[in-house]
Amino acid sequence: MISAYHFRQVQNIPKDVYLDTNFVFSFVVKPSKSKKDDYQLHRNAERLIKRLVAKKININISLLVLNEIWFILAGYFYDLANGKGAWESEANKGSICKKFSSKLKIATEKLFKIPRLKLIPTKNHEKIAKDALNNIKNYSLLPADALHISIAQSEKIPCIITNDKHFRQIHDPNLIIITF
Repeated sequence: MISAYHFRQVQNIPKDVYLDTNFVFSFVVKPSKSKKDDYQLHRNAERLIKRLVAKKININISLLVLNEIWFILAGYFYDLANGKGAWESEANKGSICKKFSSKLKIATEKLFKIPRLKLIPTKNHEKIAKDALNNIKNYSLLPADALHISIAQSEKIPCIITNDKHFRQIHDPNLIIITF
């Protein structure tokens, strides 16, 4: 079974980590203190980033993370402005992304201010796609989750930071999951 640990339990973090989209969301969005669980995730994400930076860990994301985070953030901002669930019923999501593009830019700038953060220039797209399809078949993953794992593995990144429980079902002794 995969090795999964809460970040407070991990003493030796590998020199390279991959940030999953749910971690990025928790890092860039600061919810009100009244949303205790979300606020705690945000604080944990900030603490973990500080720890990674202090330990000079290479922090990696992919274009897939940016794609997902922009889409999720646009929906988040739209729901804040129009009520919970409004995003789901909206047909023209592109115009909403445009409407919130300045907020997406601010969130992206916050992300890229993290020292040692790198946008992975993926190669071997065909192999990544084939590996992702195998991950879907073998572990019943959603396509994006399967791609995140395949991208990290193709770049020899041994650690993914996420709270997504689906990652914990992967059987790979060379992959560590750190939760927050």
